[in-house]
Amino acid sequence: MGFFLSTPQSPLPPPAVLSQTVTPREAWDTWEQGPRCARCPQCYCRLCPARPSQTARLWRVPVGDVEAGPFGGASLVCRRCGGKTAAAVEATPLGDGGDVLVDLSAAACPIQFQPLCVTIAGLYPAWIESASMLLRQAPGANRCMVQSEITLKRSSLGKPSDKELPTGPVDLLVVVHKVAGARTPLTDECGLYTKYLRQAWDRAGLVVLVLLDAPFEHVQRLLEEQPTLRSLLRAGRFLPILQCSGSATPSSSPQKPAADSKGVGPNAVPPAGDTHPPSSPSSAGALQDPYWSSFLDACMDGGMPRCPQVPPPERGELPSEAELIAHIRQLSSTAEL
Repeated sequence: MGFFLSTPQSPLPPPAVLSQTVTPREAWDTWEQGPRCARCPQCYCRLCPARPSQTARLWRVPVGDVEAGPFGGASLVCRRCGGKTAAAVEATPLGDGGDVLVDLSAAACPIQFQPLCVTIAGLYPAWIESASMLLRQAPGANRCMVQSEITLKRSSLGKPSDKELPTGPVDLLVVVHKVAGARTPLTDECGLYTKYLRQAWDRAGLVVLVLLDAPFEHVQRLLEEQPTLRSLLRAGRFLPILQCSGSATPSSSPQKPAADSKGVGPNAVPPAGDTHPPSSPSSAGALQDPYWSSFLDACMDGGMPRCPQVPPPERGELPSEAELIAHIRQLSSTAEL
């Protein structure tokens, strides 16, 4: 047995999450019905990626999330808050994946498993619905998940209110933007989301900016003009959904009301304000080879490279369309899962 290194705790998860929180044994027994996340006892977000092993009651955890103690023993290090929770490591790294076997029931502060907490933020409800569709189409769509939504106001993105930022434990924040009309700067000095990303970054375990219906030429110009966007792409924090020429756009599902129609999540009530025109979902659903699917799956599984703050601007050679897609696929294949 070890000890639990204490830091100030975050607010408790909302009832929709607490009601679906289970012990490691229960998470093991129900994994096939709906995978859950190992919860950090300090910030209540995902502690680290954890999957059942073939050994009864032991969990596979990436070796990079385990820190050896100065006097023996080991701790799991939370990817979001950096807090450490002592745990019993039962085996050395396994195979090429670099996993270790951990008994999560033996921690001094018992680790529990809860649903994946996802928040989608966007200017229009239809954009939020399109991003939600993309998440539902990811390979691991059967995971136990609680989703909340934030409808943003363009006029307040430079100084977002608390209602426009994630609250409570959020494992994944998806900030969605759709290409429409003139090219809009997204990051850097005049970027629409520059200040929003900076303020939201440490409020979620992982923040990803998703661009819908993007012609490649449009994306290339954005990357050329906005070096921070290029660094977000390299870090696995920017996902352009390229427009599929000649493919039909799937029909839009009805827009959700402002209140969370799923009945879950702390951010279900969007701020009052702008009147938003309707928008159709992304044509990404028509892509026959959805490179974005495994990327989003890796984001939801928590395996993207660590990035504790918005990465600094980066310049260099612009990728071709094939190189862009290959890079996104590479991020998915090398995710720490």
